[in-house]
Amino acid sequence: TVAAAPHVSEDRSKGIGQGWHLPHLKANPKAVIAAIVEPAKQPRSTLVSDMDSFEQLSARYNAPVFESFDALLASPLRERLDGVLIAAPHAAHFELGVKAINAGLHVFMEKPMTTDLVQAQKLAAAACATDKIFMEMVENGDIGEVRHVCAFFAANLGWLFNDPANAGWVQPTQNMKGNGFGWGQFSHTMAWIFMVSGLTPTSVFAFAKGSEITGADMYDAVTILCTNGATVSVSGVAAIPGTSKHIDNRIIGSEGMISYCGRAIDGALGKSEECPGQLELTRFDGKDRVIKKFEFENLDQEGTGPESLNEFINGCLGEPFYQGVGAEVGLAAVATIDAMYRSIESGKAEPTYLQ
Repeated sequence: TVAAAPHVSEDRSKGIGQGWHLPHLKANPKAVIAAIVEPAKQPRSTLVSDMDSFEQLSARYNAPVFESFDALLASPLRERLDGVLIAAPHAAHFELGVKAINAGLHVFMEKPMTTDLVQAQKLAAAACATDKIFMEMVENGDIGEVRHVCAFFAANLGWLFNDPANAGWVQPTQNMKGNGFGWGQFSHTMAWIFMVSGLTPTSVFAFAKGSEITGADMYDAVTILCTNGATVSVSGVAAIPGTSKHIDNRIIGSEGMISYCGRAIDGALGKSEECPGQLELTRFDGKDRVIKKFEFENLDQEGTGPESLNEFINGCLGEPFYQGVGAEVGLAAVATIDAMYRSIESGKAEPTYLQ
């Protein structure tokens, strides 16, 4: 019911907040947007040309807009909040996430969890010490002990990583090790791998080809060794033709293999069902299973948003929900990408420091 609906504030400073998250929350009958945090009176983005102003945001979503998360937490509205959706720039995730956890709020955070390994470790520890939900997003199958993973992820994002104006996507900030396709997109692939497989990465060796304009990594080849001896091979490409992301993931185990191959189309350009993927479970005992039209990433702008966001709302309400990617998986993804960038620089395998 409306009275029991969670009041979710959104802290955002990039186009995905205005283009996806806020409309999704508004369309969800279980959710109430109690507040929005936006530090700029007139938000600007190199990615989105028609960002709503402070006043337009407030009017469109019938919610007050605060200039900082601290101001929101100090206001009487704090008592109405159940959760917070954080879609701010990557470097701000740690500070906002810790403040939200300390305030006793459920947290739904855009990937990557952080771009700093030490911060990710602290944030994961804080999340694990609370009974509140900390979600990022995946699925699993019965393939026995995982022996190997191979993953390919490619997208038409050359316009993003080749433009120096997109500083947050191409230049390191704070303690970041590198920036580009790794932090910008690989967090999705790494989280999927570690959530589905249950593997823990120990060391990473990587090569990369960067943009000739910005230096941001755009073509990545990554090999990962895990605690049980399993190996992972990941390829990332930031510049391909077309409008959709191409994904090909395979997880091989002692009893079978999970395979996913498909495309995810930008919700601003078309419907995801136009590019259906397929998830297959193939087993040595013949007990195979195929799930057609399986989406790797729900990018539709219409409706109530991706399944992970809907599950987060259910959790805030105290209803049954699917956790998806929590803080520990988010930490594994951050540690792997951090080690990837260190390996690109050093030319040798680098530890993840998770053990």
